[in-house]
Amino acid sequence: MVMFEKLTQYIMETEPTILNSSTPEYEPLDYKVIVLEDVLTDEEIAYCKLSFESPEVEKHEIYAHPPETHKIFRERADFFDIHEISLELQKTVEPIKEKFDLSGLGMPNTSMWRDTEGFNLFPHCDQKVLNVTMQIYLDDDCDKECGTTFIKPVFGSEHGEELLTTLYGKGNGYILLNTNKEMHGMMKTVPADNIRTSLYIVFDKNEVIN
Repeated sequence: MVMFEKLTQYIMETEPTILNSSTPEYEPLDYKVIVLEDVLTDEEIAYCKLSFESPEVEKHEIYAHPPETHKIFRERADFFDIHEISLELQKTVEPIKEKFDLSGLGMPNTSMWRDTEGFNLFPHCDQKVLNVTMQIYLDDDCDKECGTTFIKPVFGSEHGEELLTTLYGKGNGYILLNTNKEMHGMMKTVPADNIRTSLYIVFDKNEVIN
């Protein structure tokens, strides 16, 4: 199945948004984010969701705290770099390199996340090994405020100051150039009877495509 042509074209035609997170207490830093809107076809979304159910895909469950509740907050399926989804996403490498002015970029590794009632994600920075991260939401089955929020750190504040929130919705999301300093998270908890489903793609720094 030929996939992600629409996504690739969108990246080629869209410039990164620059988010200034400078404060007197922290070193100057501009976050570079490509905001994604409606970048997947219905056929691609259906295929991704079907792949999640495949017995050949490695799955993990993340539980609420305390674990004695046995409540699952997130189901994760790992497609790795040999799955068709990851292989098809290789076509995004060149336009991403161009947009972020990178000399090389690692192979895409893809997971699919299904987050349920009560899930949220505290503000954090991604690991240094990751060069670029991409998240694409796969439906409209969750509150639109359950997207990803990029945050300016504020001294003495637990959550910082909101710079940008990508709205949850089918084919929406973001691509982030990672320097291990870009604070982001999910500030709204998944409501009852909502499910937040997304593709999460990482391009690391260890295996570089020139």
